[in-house]
Amino acid sequence: MIPSKTTLESSLQVSKWQKCPLLLDSEEMAHLFETLSPFYLVQTSGIIKPREELIEPAVFLSHYQLYIESLKQGQLPEEKIMRQYFSVVMTTDLSSIYTFAIKPDQELVKVQYPVVQLQSHRFDYSVADEKFRSMGLGAQSVLWGIVFSYPQLYQDPNFQVFSTTDQTKFPNTRLFKQIQTWMRRYTIATPFEVNGKITHVPIRLGKKCLEWINYHPQLQAKKLRVIPNTQDK
Repeated sequence: MIPSKTTLESSLQVSKWQKCPLLLDSEEMAHLFETLSPFYLVQTSGIIKPREELIEPAVFLSHYQLYIESLKQGQLPEEKIMRQYFSVVMTTDLSSIYTFAIKPDQELVKVQYPVVQLQSHRFDYSVADEKFRSMGLGAQSVLWGIVFSYPQLYQDPNFQVFSTTDQTKFPNTRLFKQIQTWMRRYTIATPFEVNGKITHVPIRLGKKCLEWINYHPQLQAKKLRVIPNTQDK
């Protein structure tokens, strides 16, 4: 059960985020979730109704599959539908969050200890300086799965700063390390071909995506191509 509080506390103070930007095939995302299980997916953005805080992993995966199927067919996913599911937090410990009632039928979910944050991930490519930039926010930036983020430093209400390496104090550290380990094993630094040159970009790509990634409509629009037969990095 998620703890509830009668007062709204100050926002979580964390810094030095580590990030894992991943575009995975739907089968790969399901395998990642199976590897990480058990965990909770929690809505923390905006006002929600009581007992709607948790998103079942199976529900998340069904929407993620729709996202991937759109890309496979050369179409852009409907971002409005995905936003609810791609802007959540992941935690193995529900005491990392709490609820605060605004009205009998409305509440906020707040984070009080470090959790893994999920966000829709995009990147952009600049022709001017020939550079790829993760989390590009322009209208033409390329949809590229999800970025998993976790802070390295935490400041408590008494202004003491702690490293999150202590897994006893910060149980979600182990969860994020599992994501990093899985990422290194099952994904590659994306090998883009631009103007005849191959560049391995740190945004990660699931190996099963190599079969269809060049159908991605925004890659085609930007004349970017992934080279499937390059050596895994």
